[in-house]
Amino acid sequence: MHIVVISLSEEVSFLIFALDVGTRTVMGMVLEQRETELHIKAACIEEHQGRAMLDGQIQDIPEVVKVVRKVKNKLEKKVDTKLKKVSVAAAGRALKTVEAQAIKKCDPSNAISKEAIYALQIEGLQKAQQKLTGDPTISEYYCVGYSIKRYVLDNSSIENLEGQYGKTMGVELIATFLPRVVVDSLHSVLTQCDLSIETLTLEPIAASHLIIEPGMRKLNLALVDIGAGTSDIAISKEGAIVAFGMVPYAGDEITESISETLLVDFTTAEKIKRQLKSNNLIKFKDVLGNIHEEKTEKIINKIKKSINELTTRIADEIVKLNGKSPSAVLCIGGGSQTPTLSESLANYLGLTLDRVAVRDRSAVKGISGFPKLVSGPESITPLGIAFTQWQGEGISLEFVEVNDKMVRVFGDDKLKVVDVLYAAGIPSSSIYGKPGQGITIEVNGKVKLIPGEKAKVAEILINNKPAYLDSFVKQGDKIKFKPARQGKPANLSVADIIPGDLNKEIIFNGDKIKIQPKIYVNGKMALSTLKLEDNDSVNWQEINTVEDLLNFCKYDISTVNKILVNNQNASLDAKINDGDIISLIDKNTDKNNEIEQLKGINIKVNGKEVWLPGESFILTDIFSVYNFSTTPPPDKKKLFMQVNGNDATFVTPLKDGDQVTLNWI
Repeated sequence: MHIVVISLSEEVSFLIFALDVGTRTVMGMVLEQRETELHIKAACIEEHQGRAMLDGQIQDIPEVVKVVRKVKNKLEKKVDTKLKKVSVAAAGRALKTVEAQAIKKCDPSNAISKEAIYALQIEGLQKAQQKLTGDPTISEYYCVGYSIKRYVLDNSSIENLEGQYGKTMGVELIATFLPRVVVDSLHSVLTQCDLSIETLTLEPIAASHLIIEPGMRKLNLALVDIGAGTSDIAISKEGAIVAFGMVPYAGDEITESISETLLVDFTTAEKIKRQLKSNNLIKFKDVLGNIHEEKTEKIINKIKKSINELTTRIADEIVKLNGKSPSAVLCIGGGSQTPTLSESLANYLGLTLDRVAVRDRSAVKGISGFPKLVSGPESITPLGIAFTQWQGEGISLEFVEVNDKMVRVFGDDKLKVVDVLYAAGIPSSSIYGKPGQGITIEVNGKVKLIPGEKAKVAEILINNKPAYLDSFVKQGDKIKFKPARQGKPANLSVADIIPGDLNKEIIFNGDKIKIQPKIYVNGKMALSTLKLEDNDSVNWQEINTVEDLLNFCKYDISTVNKILVNNQNASLDAKINDGDIISLIDKNTDKNNEIEQLKGINIKVNGKEVWLPGESFILTDIFSVYNFSTTPPPDKKKLFMQVNGNDATFVTPLKDGDQVTLNWI
C-alpha cells in the first residue's frame, strides 16, 4: 500500500508536487501544468530506514518525517520553489464502503422540506458509520463522500422527496470512509514537514484515471496496484469504474519468503527480490556470514509457493468484485515486477498471457519529460495522483469552526454547511426540527388531519452572516449553529373542533338556558373539554329545531298543546336561533291555568300570524313580538299603518282576528 500526497506550490501555482509515501520508499515529483499536458520537472526517491511503514500504514512518524522532508528539500532545490500545500491519496486498503438506509416518519399534513431531506441523509450517514464502529457518535472514520442510491416515500421509490406528502420517507445510500488514524498520522507527518493537506484522492482511483482512460472503461478490465503491503484493485465496465477492493498481501510477503528461504535479513531479501527481474545469477550473504551465489531461476522456484499465494488472493478478489474473470488485467506498482506473477495470474483467471500486462510509463498519456527514475510500474501511482490533481478530481481537506470548535472535513468546492455539521457529529434531530406529531380524527364521518406545532428551524451563521444548510463553506469559515427546536404534538379538545355558532342561549318556559350539541367520542357521550387522541371518532347532534330542543331536554312531546317561538305560534320543526324565547302550553295543565296561559289574541301582521299575549291591546304592542324596524330606510319617511283596511295610529285598539298592515312609505 502507498499513501500518496500532492502539493501545489503557493509561489508557483503552475507546479504540482506529487509525493508517494510507500511502505518501502518515498517518491516525489514536481510537474509543470501546461496547456494540454503535465511535464515532469524533477523527481526524487528515498528509502525508509527500517520498518517505519507497515502495510502502508505509518508506524514511526519521526522516521517517516525524515524521509519526506529529505525528498521535499531535494525537489525544492531542483525547481527553486517552496512547496507548501498538499493533497492526500490513501490506498484502497484504508477505504471502507458501506451501504445504509434510514427511514423517518413524516407528518402527512406537511410537505417534506429540503431541511428534512438533509436530516434524513445525515441519519443515513450515521447509520453507515454505526456499521463501522457500532456507535454513530464515535468518529473513528472520516466520511470522504457518499452517493444516494434512491429515495423512498411510503415504501415506493421516488426521484425527489422535496414538496411531497407521506407518512414515511427513506433514503438508501453508499458512503465511503477513511480511518482517522490513516489521515491523522499522515497529517502529522506533513505538518512537521511544513506541508498542509489540500486535496485527497485514493490510489486506485488516481491510477485508474491515468491507466484506464474514459474510452477504455466500456471494457471489463481489472487494474491491480501491487505495492509492498497491499494489492489494490479497481474494476471497470459499462463506461465507469464500478468497484474497488484490496488484498492485504503484496510485495513484502515475497520479500519475507526470500528472507526465510535463503536465511537472509529483510533488507538483503528486498535487494535480492529487485534483482530477480534483471540478473541471471545473484550473489548474497546469509545471516550466518556464508556467501552464496545462486541462479535466479532456482531462487524463483524456492519462492514459487508465495508467488502463487499472492496471485491466488488477487485473482479471488477480482472475481469477487467482478462476478467473473475480467477481459484483461493491467498490473502496476513495484510488486507487479515479481517474476512469473503475470503467468500465474493469467492461469488462475483462465486468461491467455497476453491478457495480463504490466503497465509502465509507456501507457501514460498527457504527461511528458520522463526521467530514467520515472519509468517503471512503481511510478504510475504518483503520476496518477498528479494527473487527478490536474483534472481537479481530488477532494479537499478543510478546517472549519463550528461553535468555536475546529472541525476537519473532506469535501470539494461544493462543501455545504450540512456536510460540516455531520462531520462535527451534530445529530440530525438538532439540524432539522420536526413538526409536532399530528393526529387524525374522524368528524361526523369525514377524516381530518390536525397538524402539530411547527418546529423552530435551526439558526445558522457563517462568519456572522445568516446562512442555510445548503450554503457553501470554505476553508477557515466560522459557523455558529443553534439547534432546531422540535414542535409540540397536536393538543386539542372537542370544543376546538365544534363550530361556535352551534352553541345557543335561549329563554325556555321563562328560564334562561344554554344549549349545545350532543357530543359523542368513539360512540360515547363526551364533554366539550375532552382531549382528543389519534384515530378518535367524533360525532355530534345539533339542536336546530324545537323538536331537537325537546328531545335534548327529554320533554314528553306528546303532552305539548301549543308552541310559541318569540310569542308566535310555531311547530316542532321551527328553527331555533340564539336569543329566542320559547314557551310551551301543555295539554295536562288544569283548565283554569290553561285559560290563564292562553289569554291573548291572534292577529295577522302583514299576512303573518302573531300571538299577542295579555288582556287589552293597542297597535304599538305589536312591536314587542313582531320583528319590524322602527327606523325608516334612507328613501322613506312615513310609517303607513292600517287595521282591517282602515288607517290607524299607535293607540288604535286591537282585538282577536284583526289584520294589521305596516309599511314605510
